[in-house]
Amino acid sequence: MKNRFIKTALVLLICFALLVPAYGLAGFIDSQPLGSPSLNPLSWDLDERTVNVGGEGFPTSANYVRVRILNGDGEQIAPHQDVELLDDGTFAAIDFAIFANAAFGPGNYYVRVQSLIVLSPYAFGFDIPFSILQDGDCDCKENGACDCIDCDCGDNGEAPCDCDYCECDECDCIECDCENGGNGQPCDCVDCDCVDCDCVDCVEEFYLVITNWPDNLTPDYQKDGGPRTVGTPVSLTNDPTVRGTIANWTFLGWAYTDGADFAAAQGMSWEEARDAGYIVPVAETTIMPAGNLYVTAVWGNNAGVIGVPNPQPPTGPGWVGPFVPPAPPTVEIEDDEVPLAVFSQYHNAFMVGRPDGTIQPQAHVTRAEVATIVFRLLSDDFRAIVWTQQNQFGDVNINDWFNNAVSTMTNAEVLRGRPDGSFRPNDSITRAEFVAVLARFFEENGHENDFIFTDIEGHWAEGYINRLASFGWVQGGGDDRFNPNGLLTRAEAAAMVNRMLDRVLESTDDLLEGRTRWPDKTNMNAWYYLYLQEATHSTEFERTGGRLFWVEILEHLDWTVLERPDSVSSDLVTTRTSVGVNVAVESYDADDYEDEYDDEYDDDDEDDEDDEDEDDEEDDDEAEDDE
Repeated sequence: MKNRFIKTALVLLICFALLVPAYGLAGFIDSQPLGSPSLNPLSWDLDERTVNVGGEGFPTSANYVRVRILNGDGEQIAPHQDVELLDDGTFAAIDFAIFANAAFGPGNYYVRVQSLIVLSPYAFGFDIPFSILQDGDCDCKENGACDCIDCDCGDNGEAPCDCDYCECDECDCIECDCENGGNGQPCDCVDCDCVDCDCVDCVEEFYLVITNWPDNLTPDYQKDGGPRTVGTPVSLTNDPTVRGTIANWTFLGWAYTDGADFAAAQGMSWEEARDAGYIVPVAETTIMPAGNLYVTAVWGNNAGVIGVPNPQPPTGPGWVGPFVPPAPPTVEIEDDEVPLAVFSQYHNAFMVGRPDGTIQPQAHVTRAEVATIVFRLLSDDFRAIVWTQQNQFGDVNINDWFNNAVSTMTNAEVLRGRPDGSFRPNDSITRAEFVAVLARFFEENGHENDFIFTDIEGHWAEGYINRLASFGWVQGGGDDRFNPNGLLTRAEAAAMVNRMLDRVLESTDDLLEGRTRWPDKTNMNAWYYLYLQEATHSTEFERTGGRLFWVEILEHLDWTVLERPDSVSSDLVTTRTSVGVNVAVESYDADDYEDEYDDEYDDDDEDDEDDEDEDDEEDDDEAEDDE
């Protein structure tokens, strides 16, 4: 009998040990907190159907606790997990995946935390409630005086409430003046109870502090620093309205001020300084920390060298406004002779088609494309003289395909930038601006005040236009208007350059079979047909009685070899073993021009142009398509 009693007692003891962890201790121990246990952290994701829970303040009488997630009806909605209870009464955050068949949305829930000790006066169990609320709701719990409708407690009161759950004691009141209701005064209290603090004003703010290197620079238009809310995005981009602009300097990037050694980085590239640990780049969008954020805008030249400025810009105003052009470097002009020695004597293509195989004669030309066109026209010797990869423009960098052309032609004093120190490479260029670029290759010829066109008097480019018009290189419409502010088209650019270089074909009979036949330029009677054929082909040529005609079509030069950051001017040799007989271009005077002037936009040509280009659309102002 005694043995049977002992066996029965053991069975009951084992059952008790198994049932208590499974069904809770509510029948044995009060479920109300014995101390001040709480859940930290506590978060959830309704879309992912997960809950993340950690705990603190629990009795240290147990080594492990079992944690469950229950709904408002006391039903378990996720697998329980056993976790170690540390000596300080905390357990690490753990993730719970909600059962697939369990409802999970706004409502009341419990986290049940039980010790894994049984038959012990030190066993414990707590049911700690929490609520998932509808968007825009807040649960002030015991702090009813806290105005949570107007704040996002979960984000320290920084924005209108749009969270799934908001508990007032999460509002960080440390940085507010409790006695004055959180009116933005500096914190003068040790602690701040939300009852005394309007959460709308309890926003913890620190400062974004912006400096520049070299430290004597003061950019224009740079974004101000100032107070920022902890946890909010701080946008630090290459946008000129954020980083600012400085004449003769190129913005290289943002770096953290703390821990940087900008003096040691002087003369290095951005990558070298980064790899050496002298600078730590800041991401374009970073999160405001719980402390002041110190960042530095690092400046250098367009070759990427830190602390070294770009070459000084040429004197005189930019593309807009009157300008007295300097004499072309290394070129002497005698007796009105046109200084074509600057340009190559070979007839190389200076224009290419679009990636879709079209030429798009009515598409507009960008400023970068103009730099590329005139760059390709130069003789090898002259290009070597004026070659450089550095410029003063903040928006033309060493890695841009057009950098070498823009830098070289700026150094040759035929290109200029905007008054704000930019070049705007992808902006379309006007007819007047393009004429100014070409005219800067030539000295004044005394015809600057001889007006042929009726709409340019008083225009900043009138002298340039009159000068080239006196040579017969620029023409206008049938109404004697030049339209100086109109955007330049590819056809117009080809026409002006070919006239300037005396590369004007008279008839399609002067062409060769095997030439490129552009699908959007099939009308051989269009005024621009021959101009574009000459502009887009490299040829051997001859002249008979002054008439130009082709004798051989050559392969295009690979201009991309001069567009790399490591290019040198000698990478491409454009000279050939033979060249056609090229006569010198004689200077025109105004009287000769008036007799010879034949408007390219006469009625017949306009009809041809309308027939040919009826379906043409303007292209985006992008870089030349071979780049």
